[in-house]
Amino acid sequence: MQRHPVTEAARARYGSHVLTPTLPGLVVVSFPKSGRTWLRVMLDRLQIHLAYTHDDSGHQKRRHFNELEVDKTAFSDQRVLLLIRDPRDVVVSGYFMATRRRQLYQGTLSNFLRDERHGLRKVLAFNNAWYEARHHLADFLLVRYERMQEDLLTVQRRILEFTGQRADDETLRDTIEFCRFPNMQRLEREGFFESTYGVLLAARGDDPESAKIRRGKVGGFVDYLNPADLAYCERVIRQSSYPLIQRLADEA
Repeated sequence: MQRHPVTEAARARYGSHVLTPTLPGLVVVSFPKSGRTWLRVMLDRLQIHLAYTHDDSGHQKRRHFNELEVDKTAFSDQRVLLLIRDPRDVVVSGYFMATRRRQLYQGTLSNFLRDERHGLRKVLAFNNAWYEARHHLADFLLVRYERMQEDLLTVQRRILEFTGQRADDETLRDTIEFCRFPNMQRLEREGFFESTYGVLLAARGDDPESAKIRRGKVGGFVDYLNPADLAYCERVIRQSSYPLIQRLADEA
């Protein structure tokens, strides 16, 4: 099963967790904290083993949003599954990852939201670049985190169609049960993800916000962002003409 890009650096870091994908030419692209762990566990459970990339957008690299590569020619022969999530939820989840799990950022959530190396503008720029490149790829499927929460069975079937794989309904429903958040959180506490995937470090026991499988709540950003932050988000999303804030006809 493919856990990380097969490079010497990846092998040195992750060892036996770096394995060859069984479906070459197909890659899952996402900005960090868009729900990739959930999707990856689901697909692995279905024996669909893919390559995954954040395409150099990781918080540890601290790249300004204007430095993100918009030319996706290198992926022109790839089938791309783009996983997206409400950018406001992505930023909140990214903040807790960067401050509680990785110690990559010092500052408030409000600062992180506005930081052009981590925050909202970067999420929007990343997703926009990939969506705009969709016609130049071998094939493209947009998967929305919120849609997975709403109707995971339908999303599973659409992904199976996209990847050319098959699974019966019993297997799909078993996967849904396995991937429910309470079970995912239990598995994290028991060290399943660290032993299976190598990089998903366990949370600090006294801090639920440090968990890899944190909340998974759709629209949970409203519990963390103050009125000024919410107004900032609304303004930036509107000014960016972000097309992905609403559901589209051609997504999973």
